[in-house]
Amino acid sequence: MHEYDKYTRAFLTAHPTSDHPNFVTYAAELLLRKSKDVRIFLDRHVCERCWHFFTSKPSILKAVYVHQSRMYGVGHYDFKGIELRSTCSLGKRFSFEYLTTLAAESKPLRFSFDKINLLFLWELPESEALVDEVLEIVIKASPPWSNSEHTANSLFKQDSDGVKYKGAMISFIGRYIEKWSNCIAQDA
Repeated sequence: MHEYDKYTRAFLTAHPTSDHPNFVTYAAELLLRKSKDVRIFLDRHVCERCWHFFTSKPSILKAVYVHQSRMYGVGHYDFKGIELRSTCSLGKRFSFEYLTTLAAESKPLRFSFDKINLLFLWELPESEALVDEVLEIVIKASPPWSNSEHTANSLFKQDSDGVKYKGAMISFIGRYIEKWSNCIAQDA
């Protein structure tokens, strides 16, 4: 028997009318509420290890991820993207929602997500649509203006994990260029 099962049974016995299906979602929501008054750090792998407790309450897991990234700092949390991937397993559009929030909170020309590993997006069946949406956010928040590396490059990193997505990335870039060159030609 898992320890969480014992706590969930006790919780549901004490709170039979609770809208929480288990103790973990209840505790997470309570801690998130308290975090407005007190600095609360959760385990660095809470989303990866506990995502399955949030299947009926994905909004709480999303809030946990956002809280964690703010507490640790966007560039200092979830280096491999495992937490984000786990959170997105309950809602594929969460990466889009999260980056939209980051872009809205950033100062002009300061938006960056280079330290967020988004390579898992290439594994999703609708990867091209998601990457296209993410690029829209990135270009609006951080327009290309110099010869330095643009933050959008992190969608196309070719590290040891990225090599297996190289074909999909090249194919996407080709279609993206064709799409926008056609739009520009029609406007001219």
